[in-house]
Amino acid sequence: TMDLKAYLAILWRRKWVVAITTIVTVTVAVVGTVVATPVYEASTTLRIPTARRGSADWVDYDVRYADRLMNTYAQIAASGPVIEELTQRLGLDRPPEVQVETLANSELMRITVEDPNPVLARDAANALSNILIDQSREQFAADRESAQQILSQQLAQLEEELDLARQEYGSLVTQFPGDTERTAAARSSIELKEATYGTLLEQYDQARIRDSIQANIPYVIEPAEIPGAPSRPNRRLNIAMGVLVGLLGGIGLAFLFENLDTKLYTTAQIRETTDLPMLVNIPAARKRRQVGFLNGDSAEGEAFRHLRTKI
Repeated sequence: TMDLKAYLAILWRRKWVVAITTIVTVTVAVVGTVVATPVYEASTTLRIPTARRGSADWVDYDVRYADRLMNTYAQIAASGPVIEELTQRLGLDRPPEVQVETLANSELMRITVEDPNPVLARDAANALSNILIDQSREQFAADRESAQQILSQQLAQLEEELDLARQEYGSLVTQFPGDTERTAAARSSIELKEATYGTLLEQYDQARIRDSIQANIPYVIEPAEIPGAPSRPNRRLNIAMGVLVGLLGGIGLAFLFENLDTKLYTTAQIRETTDLPMLVNIPAARKRRQVGFLNGDSAEGEAFRHLRTKI
């Protein structure tokens, strides 16, 4: 097993491997960052009101339906037909990169467009939000007209029946003034139709109120603006990642070279490899010595005298 000192000793011996690997990696990261085409990011934030249900007397918020509606709008905004319409509306040769996200615990949805052209990124984000709003209004108007149109047709038909019944009643009163049974039956039919007409009219008014209450068409609360700086490449992040990857790679190469190297560097390595006792440890001289240093008091001279004695 190796302790921390042994690991540090290996790194110190292979310091040039670590340094060169780090420098090369950082250089590659810097060159790649400089060469890469800058990409700008613009975002538009929309609010989709929580769906409401009820009548003129009471209103309830359908939160569960609102979550499904938010996800539906997000899917529609990123769908192929909407992106194709955006491409045609802006006259682009290729569709921009679009990301749609719903902000948690809110009624907000963010549409983000990335493009090398900052002006195009802003225009595309705003245009995409307008397309989504237009489609939402068209769908809501179609659904509302469909329900109200049915009630309106029923009201018109019942009005015709009422007019006809009143005319018949007037004719019966004129032709048969003494026939109370027939006039009473005609009067009863008119009253029934009037009650039905009143019920339909009330339903029609409630439908109009309900539609106005349930209207949850999205609208823009923060339009996109021209970004002042590119979102990527992130120079600081790339350089930091280059330093980190270079250090890790250099350390890995240092230990790899250490395992492949058969040279022995430390006393422990020699003792472990040869399984022989050590006679003496002679330190490296810090400066050049004279030939007769064995008679001096230097550390290396003392080590050689120990070695001579043991031999």
